[in-house]
Amino acid sequence: MELEVSESLRSTGYQFSREYPLGPFVYDFAFTALHLIIEIDGRSYHWSEQRKRRDRAKTRYASELGWKLVRIPSGPKCALLAEKAVLDREQELA
Repeated sequence: MELEVSESLRSTGYQFSREYPLGPFVYDFAFTALHLIIEIDGRSYHWSEQRKRRDRAKTRYASELGWKLVRIPSGPKCALLAEKAVLDREQELA
């Protein structure tokens, strides 16, 4: 799923990093020019209470550093939602 999202995100024209390390965490996609992080949440992986706590900590940490973090559920519209997140962030910063 992340490979498909990665290919789709290239069409936005922004450079991004996959598996972006930030402090004690690694994030799926990071757009440094937009201060935007996109996390792709697989259903089974993120259902445990322990994972949910870690996800909240990741979101809080990124936010405290001035990043906007968008969580997108994995699925057929995942790539489209990721592109939309980038375009929405671009509009926010305009």
